[in-house]
Amino acid sequence: MQIIFQSRDNILIVKLIGELDHHGAEQIREKIDNKIISSNSKSLILDLSELKFMDSSGIGIIIGRYKVISSVGGKLYIVCPSKSINKLIRMCSIEKIIVIKDTLDEIIETITKEKVQK
Repeated sequence: MQIIFQSRDNILIVKLIGELDHHGAEQIREKIDNKIISSNSKSLILDLSELKFMDSSGIGIIIGRYKVISSVGGKLYIVCPSKSINKLIRMCSIEKIIVIKDTLDEIIETITKEKVQK
């Protein structure tokens, strides 16, 4: 599992590459949480475009990061899950609380529109 962090217009982008399962979940949680706290970003994007596999611990990571970013007044977005990961996310009804889009550009556009509306 590889994590790449990027910052763009005060938006924290976390790209997860490989397989997200229980073996590395705790380390992933810690790295993302530390970055959320140190970045002061109010928008967190989980880019799952290169995630090949995710089990229930991945759902835990998504929900946990949703709680962390929400606790600091921020919002979580998910970009580009594969069909199988998208199915898992929708089985858990995560799309009811987290915006999911096909591309990073779509998410950035959504965030920009939300900022203008505030």
